Amino acid sequence: MAEVKNMAIIEDFLRAFIGLVVIMDPLASIPAYLALTRNFSPKRMFEAANIASISAGATLIAFIFVGPALFSFLSITIANFKVAGGIVLLIMGIEHVLGLRLDSGGSKKHYSLSLVIIGVPLITGPGALTAATLLADSAGLWVTVAAALCAIILTRIILGYADRISSKVGPLGLEVFSRIMGLLLAAIAVAFIRSGLVG
Repeated sequence: MAEVKNMAIIEDFLRAFIGLVVIMDPLASIPAYLALTRNFSPKRMFEAANIASISAGATLIAFIFVGPALFSFLSITIANFKVAGGIVLLIMGIEHVLGLRLDSGGSKKHYSLSLVIIGVPLITGPGALTAATLLADSAGLWVTVAAALCAIILTRIILGYADRISSKVGPLGLEVFSRIMGLLLAAIAVAFIRSGLVG
């Protein structure tokens, strides 16, 4: 019985971890991250990756804890949020697959260079916050927190090697990977919507 329970926890963890990595898509953040840190020394880039990862992780984990209380205060059921959040994630997935951008992008052209902005919303955006809240309901609070921490650690590692990854893979490789992640994100979104409708 204990082994079955442990296997279920591991499966929930892997599901949450993979889901968060797909949604956060750290490889897709590499071009923007390198653009923001292009004039940084290696030491400052190391610090930038640390601050970005810490801000992204703190925001993500805080929302995992605060999200349910916020929904309760606003009288929003998890089933309703699964449908609404799933629709948002589905749109994001379609954007990735088709290479579309539904926002105007104006804020990206005029903001001041800030390390925190690299973490939020570049890494931890609305999609990651939505998914983390839904995963906490389905996989469990502490399993999702552990998965979020691991996803942030992986993101930190990727940011640390961003320049090397970019030179090896190239813009086309990053774009192809982003399209694949978009397709997986769309599939996850459909699962959330279906779960919300059934629930």
